[in-house]
Amino acid sequence: MYAQVIVDVPAMQTNQPYTYRIPAELADIVVDGMRVVVPFGRGNRLIQGFVVGLVDEAEDADKLTMTRFKNQRES
Repeated sequence: MYAQVIVDVPAMQTNQPYTYRIPAELADIVVDGMRVVVPFGRGNRLIQGFVVGLVDEAEDADKLTMTRFKNQRES
């Protein structure tokens, strides 16, 4: 399963979703609107983003993997 994620990078205008593979251990947890942590940019630094869609398959062959999710209660 894959998540479409809008990354939260104030210095960049990122208005398009990026596709991330959801690890098997998170597949039953990740939902639309959830805050997640994903690798992004040079060096794949970890940043927050928001899930805007879930898909079973994705066209791009080279996918990055979501690292973790954040509960709404976490800051």
